[in-house]
Parts: sequence; C-alpha cells; structure tokens
Amino acid sequence: MAQRLEQRRNEQLQQQRVQEQRRRDAVLLARYPERALHDAARREALAQIEEMQALARKRLQELDKEKLQLDQELQFYQQDASRVPARLRSALQDMEQAQQEQRALLAAQAEEVQRIHKRFDVDLLRLQPLWKSQHLTTSTAEQPS
Repeated sequence: MAQRLEQRRNEQLQQQRVQEQRRRDAVLLARYPERALHDAARREALAQIEEMQALARKRLQELDKEKLQLDQELQFYQQDASRVPARLRSALQDMEQAQQEQRALLAAQAEEVQRIHKRFDVDLLRLQPLWKSQHLTTSTAEQPS
C-alpha cells in the first residue's frame, strides 16, 4: 500500500513537471515565435550592456587623464615624499579607488554578457525543436485533404 502511494505520488510529481515544462515552453514560444525575434532580443540585451561598458571605458579614460595630472604634480615632490600635501595624497587615493571601481564594473558587465549569451543559448536549444514541431504542425494543417 505504501509503495503504491509512493508510486502514485511520484507519478503525480512527474505529471506536474511535464505540465510545468509545457507551460514554460508555451511561454517561451509565445515570447519568441521565430528565430529572428529571439536573435533581436539577444542583440537588444547585449546592446544595453555594451552601452554601459562604453560609458565605463570612457569614464576610465577620463580618470586616467586626471591621474596623469596628479602624477605630474606628485613628481614635484619626488625628492621629499614627506612634503606631499594631504590634498594630493587624498586625491591620488580617491583616483585609485575610482579606477578600481570602474574596472570592477567592467568585469561585472563582461560577466553579464556571458550570462546573457548563456541564457539565450539555453533558450535557443529549447526553442529549436519547438519551432520545428510548430512548423511541421503548421505545414501539415495547410495541406489539403
């Protein structure tokens, strides 16, 4: 009796998984009814990240220029580092921190690009058989009897 209950419970769980996968497939197919829409969505998602990366690279270049100016000012105190004003030391530390933050941001955005590609690749693997079966169903329905 316990085995039959367990077996029935497992069958129900399996049926729920199958129904859930069908629901996910239907949602995915509704979102991307054809390959061109899927490719466009990937490009759009990547374009947003690329814009943010471009801004971060531009900011990093600006910070590099500012750091060069601070380094030139620092060379004036090269003979006696103890005479470096606190303002300059603080500015150099702030600059280093800002550069590190921009580099970390760029690294995080590169990881996000990889996540986007992975997500769309997984979707594509699932969609290809769905598109194929949809196409077969459509072409079968269009044939005269």
